[in-house]
Amino acid sequence: MPLEQEALSMISGGLTIIMGITFFFTILFWLRQKKHHAGFALTILSLMLLSLAGRFMVEIFQYDVTHPMASEEISLQLGVSGITWAFSMVCLILGIYHFTKDRPNVG
Repeated sequence: MPLEQEALSMISGGLTIIMGITFFFTILFWLRQKKHHAGFALTILSLMLLSLAGRFMVEIFQYDVTHPMASEEISLQLGVSGITWAFSMVCLILGIYHFTKDRPNVG
């Protein structure tokens, strides 16, 4: 897919920086807590899968469109990225569940 020359490096760099910061703070918060280990582990797994899905998306932009099967390969890559993103969201929901399951009901 044609893009401006610096766009791909900005996308990759931005994704790496933001996910790195998020991963760092998640680990920091985990180290400061004495409970919710499953919730933090699922959140980190979610971040890792989300990063992987982002990497699959970035590879779509790098694909050679002159390849005879380019459309099929790009569609496959997009599907793999979507499935990885979906698993990431499942891990995030399970992590949120683990953070909230032992709190007493208010009201």
